[in-house]
Amino acid sequence: MSPRPTILPAWALASIVLVLAGCAASRRALAPQPVDAPCCTGVSDPQMRAILEAGAADERAEVRATALSALVRVDPAPGGGPWGPRGRWDPDEGVRRAVADALATRPGDPAALALLRGLASAPEVDGVTRGHAADRALLLDADATWLAPLLTGPDDWGTAGVLLVAVRGGEPDLVARAAAWLDRGEVPLDARWWELLARTGASGLRPSLVALLPRLEPEVHPRAVAALLRLDPQGPPTGLADVLAAGPDAALDLVEALAESPGEVSARLLGRLADSAPSPADVVAATRLLALGDAPGALQARVVDPDRDVRRAAIEASGTLLGRGVVPPSRLREALLATALAAEEWGERRAAVRAVARGPDRERLRSLLDDAALDLRVEVAAALLRTPSE
Repeated sequence: MSPRPTILPAWALASIVLVLAGCAASRRALAPQPVDAPCCTGVSDPQMRAILEAGAADERAEVRATALSALVRVDPAPGGGPWGPRGRWDPDEGVRRAVADALATRPGDPAALALLRGLASAPEVDGVTRGHAADRALLLDADATWLAPLLTGPDDWGTAGVLLVAVRGGEPDLVARAAAWLDRGEVPLDARWWELLARTGASGLRPSLVALLPRLEPEVHPRAVAALLRLDPQGPPTGLADVLAAGPDAALDLVEALAESPGEVSARLLGRLADSAPSPADVVAATRLLALGDAPGALQARVVDPDRDVRRAAIEASGTLLGRGVVPPSRLREALLATALAAEEWGERRAAVRAVARGPDRERLRSLLDDAALDLRVEVAAALLRTPSE
């Protein structure tokens, strides 16, 4: 089945045509396929290029997401060469979002901006993905006037994300529309939608969100509380006690939701959580907070902690510090490298690969480019293509 074409503004269409003319593989059916004649990929190492191209055609969405986003970041052609359109037309929402993130790292690229705006405008795309693309587009160009035509009809699932992005401008009518959506209670379970809600900065949504909390499904309750705390960080911690009392999974979901948005607000809220009555999330929250400091030695014991969530938090915190140029003690670095080379749990291993790639030991990951598992090879190749600060 051929992909449905996106209607683009005239100024952007010319840029996209340049990409399509030079790359016959840029428009494909809505299914992962190999590229027969790839354009310039920006990957000089033939082994890594072959790994990423194989990953871009893999049946597993997570592998495609990592490979395509890496290729989009480094391809010098407009819009990431054939890889930007490939990701935009991928059938998986996670892949589309990962590629949108990669397109947002290409300032001054009209083709990348056009792809993001086209994805945000596509009625056949999931509403939260459309909102994510709109959010990423504003990183390349802060002009949000193009969002208005997308909101002329009734609010439905298709506009679920775009509306929240548009609310950031503070227009009272849009805030009222978003509040009415919350009042109806038919909200997405998607974590990204709640992240978009938290980033609106619209304190006017607080009453509707507070009223919605008792009606939410248990699995989304921690995300909603995190959004509420971020909308009004100085206000009462509504819902926090309920999340902590719901058990370790709910508490850890809350920590993850807060940690996804690093900054002063999240640091203050994570600190509030870490200082609260004892809960299963205390150690994890405290570990996340270590990423904001400059004392990596405190993470040393936690990267080998018996608790999986503590280990994962410590590994990711170590990666954050390495990305800021803070070099951990040698014992911590060796523990990270050992996890990257041989950990059994995939989430830990991937986090360790990304952490090690940010530090002075990154070249020691190259041995993994010969591993039998394609998903690991793709992860390593993508990590090595990133700069330590990314």
